[in-house]
Amino acid sequence: MIKEILGLPEKQMSMIELVETIKDTDILIILKKQPHRCPDCGEYTSYIKDYKVRKVSHNSLINRDTFLFYKCRRYLCKSCKISFVENNPFTANRRTKVSSKSIINILDDLKPYNETFSSVARRYNLSVTKVIELFDTHVQVQPKPLTQHICIDEFYFNRHAKYKYAFMIMDFDKKLILDIVKSRRYVILYDYFFKKTISQKKNVTHVYMDLYDGYRILVSEIFPNALVCADPFHVVKYINDALNAVRKRIMRKHANDKSSVEYKLLKYNHRILFKPEDNLDNQKYFLIRL
Repeated sequence: MIKEILGLPEKQMSMIELVETIKDTDILIILKKQPHRCPDCGEYTSYIKDYKVRKVSHNSLINRDTFLFYKCRRYLCKSCKISFVENNPFTANRRTKVSSKSIINILDDLKPYNETFSSVARRYNLSVTKVIELFDTHVQVQPKPLTQHICIDEFYFNRHAKYKYAFMIMDFDKKLILDIVKSRRYVILYDYFFKKTISQKKNVTHVYMDLYDGYRILVSEIFPNALVCADPFHVVKYINDALNAVRKRIMRKHANDKSSVEYKLLKYNHRILFKPEDNLDNQKYFLIRL
């Protein structure tokens, strides 16, 4: 009955025992001994070097955390003296700690559009990072084709990731994400866009972006028919930065007399310069004590 519920192959089992606790269900398993082929020289061997107990997450029971405690054999090839672990039906490779059946269930649960990595991680007693890793390993999402008007920009991804900043491509008209590239570095972006078809690259007529020189060079080299357009946010930001630089330069000229009206205005009331005219309260700022 246990074998049927967990989907474990009966023919390969030497021993299987169920241990239930308040929080979870533990299953102790030993596979039947059988000759194994050496991955190095190809010779068959049945000589056992040692055993090691592996803990594998196998959450196939509803509302119960299930773990397989699998007594894994390590075989020794007498021809080339290489040791290797036996094959098992639970995991795809010896490094993973999640069973193949659990991986299939996790990927099935992620199919609904309203599912999140966090909810699936809680359901299977895994970390969110592990669920994302399984998704990225087994699911290859096809990128959408480039449209006529696209937006490009970087965003902060994760401080623990290899590349802290990722790169996003969006459809300007439909406000949809077309693809996300793992890094904003020029070499990686050039390689990504270089693999796009010529027709897609010629189809792009407008690229909305900040005015970073690296992106401008990239667009000019990849998209022959594209016009670089600065997005309004960065236009206003550059204007404010330039105005702020002028403010600081004039303020430093009056730094010797910090009690002067000019210094106090530029030092403590500089926000007036950056406020929209409609939001200014003339009466309030007229009464400011200098």
